[in-house]
Amino acid sequence: RPCQASAYFQWVNAASAAAPANRPPLLINMDETALVRHATGLVGTVLKCSIAKKNVGEVASLGDRRSHMTFLASITPDAEVQARLPQVLIGNERQLSAATMRNLTGLPENIQVWRCKSAWNSHALMRRYLSLLASSLGSVLKDRYVILILDVARCHLHPTILAHAKRCGIRLCYIPASMTAELQPCDTHLFARFKGAFQEVWRRQKSISPGGAVSTMQWLHVVVDAIEAVLPTTDWEAAFAAVGAVAE
Repeated sequence: RPCQASAYFQWVNAASAAAPANRPPLLINMDETALVRHATGLVGTVLKCSIAKKNVGEVASLGDRRSHMTFLASITPDAEVQARLPQVLIGNERQLSAATMRNLTGLPENIQVWRCKSAWNSHALMRRYLSLLASSLGSVLKDRYVILILDVARCHLHPTILAHAKRCGIRLCYIPASMTAELQPCDTHLFARFKGAFQEVWRRQKSISPGGAVSTMQWLHVVVDAIEAVLPTTDWEAAFAAVGAVAE
């Protein structure tokens, strides 16, 4: 869809051009992806038993096999700022007990776990994310003109989100519908790599867990390890350039 892509590039360029001379533009892309609570059927975690005609080794309740949490991932072309960006896991109250939250320690400063009514993102959680992003950036907001790139998922679109972003000193730019596979850095360069790392860490954790059962606390640390393996170590500048999202 060349017309939609062109309009998007014009929007990003216009936003970048609006940056004051003393505050260079800083592009950030945030998007969410669902993470399964129990990764089933991965090679190396399941013994195929032809006699019993079933997989041996899938130790998890039905609820865990159907459960997921949401990962709000944030990336930027600026390697120094990347370490500041918040990475958020959202789980519901059944998945994340009060005891789990009390005992969850040792996380990197930029990784947060939110216990909410639902594991899905929402307008309220987007406003919470914007506040967290502004707080995490700190003095960067004074030195850079922050442009947050989002897709047009319903949870990202609401007048209160636009108003709150403005209060936080963050400008929003939206990728056209059905164009994220071509234009969104998180989709084109992050999520496949991250989920590959998640599956690898999951295999290792499952292999050392008694009976192959991975607890919620262990699962959270699996996700954190996957985040740490991918997000701080990748050249996101190349990812933004590849999709044409370049601050000029």
